Amino acid sequence: MSSLDEGLFQEHRDRDGRADPQVAGDAGKKYAEKFKEQVSASGKDLVNAIADPLGKSTARLRQEAANTGAALQEAHAQVAKSASALAKARGEEETAATAVERAERALAAARSSSSADSAAVARAESALASAREASAAANRKADQATADHADALKKEKVASDSARVATEALEQRVAKAPTGWERFTTSLKSWVREGRQRRARVPRG
Repeated sequence: MSSLDEGLFQEHRDRDGRADPQVAGDAGKKYAEKFKEQVSASGKDLVNAIADPLGKSTARLRQEAANTGAALQEAHAQVAKSASALAKARGEEETAATAVERAERALAAARSSSSADSAAVARAESALASAREASAAANRKADQATADHADALKKEKVASDSARVATEALEQRVAKAPTGWERFTTSLKSWVREGRQRRARVPRG
């Protein structure tokens, strides 16, 4: 509105100090046209203003950021837990495999010994079978622990991405410039104020 000539009414007064009705009418028309023009120019801001309230509230964004942060902490804990379980399973896997190797050597020694009887060989064969079963179980446990850890890592990645998105959304909401609605209402208030000032300056005959 500042682009309107402040002397719009005053420059066309007659010599008696009274405003020319025709000129005043033209000035009012120009004022209305200028107002309409600026409202039209603010169309994009108004559209954004209408859309902005449809977005998530700041309170909800804070809640989502807090929830995703808590979920990320839980995911970190699960990764640490699964990593520990995997390390333990790998240790048991190695121990079981070593036991199989030891049982195999014992059986070979029993069979090659000239003094060993069939009972000793049978015992060595049974020990080897048991060792192999234990090793197979340890291997399955280690495989499951590996899968569990991989799953935990994937969930941690998802939780991390969700927390990042939620945090960025909150930061943008808190730090962003005034909304389109705020800009439009500020302009509208300015127009109303300037309009009142102009009307107050119009000489009364």
